[in-house]
Amino acid sequence: MDIPVNSIILIISAVILLVGIAAVSIANKIAYKKSNLKKMLSQYETQRRAKSSTRSNVRNNYNYYRPDNGGYDHDQMMQQQMNDDFNRQMQQQMNDEFNRQAMEHTMNEGWKSVTPFDHGGYVQGPGFNPSDTAAQQMNDMNNMNMGMF
Repeated sequence: MDIPVNSIILIISAVILLVGIAAVSIANKIAYKKSNLKKMLSQYETQRRAKSSTRSNVRNNYNYYRPDNGGYDHDQMMQQQMNDDFNRQMQQQMNDEFNRQAMEHTMNEGWKSVTPFDHGGYVQGPGFNPSDTAAQQMNDMNNMNMGMF
């Protein structure tokens, strides 16, 4: 059985092409895995440094606050907490007083806006208040238009 030379060349070319494609694909996968590995290693290093820094800060703070190390003792910490509580209470009282005064002012203005002038309210009506004047003019226009029909 005799195989034509063209067929053999075609088969060899196809095999070489497939091997080349497989080699390129494998090289791409290796490069991708290497880049992911580098990324993972850098993330690991960042996390390791952060943990180490946190441990160091905790250790330093513990040593700083230890009474036998010249740091704050319990009485000083309690005094600081009492001062903070007092300041918080004073701020709350100031906020409450401000809110009470603002509410009182709002209520007074509300009552004045609905109380007649003779009884301590604001002067109201067309000619004094622009919104009242505009409303009166609109009412007059509507009345004129109603009379035309």
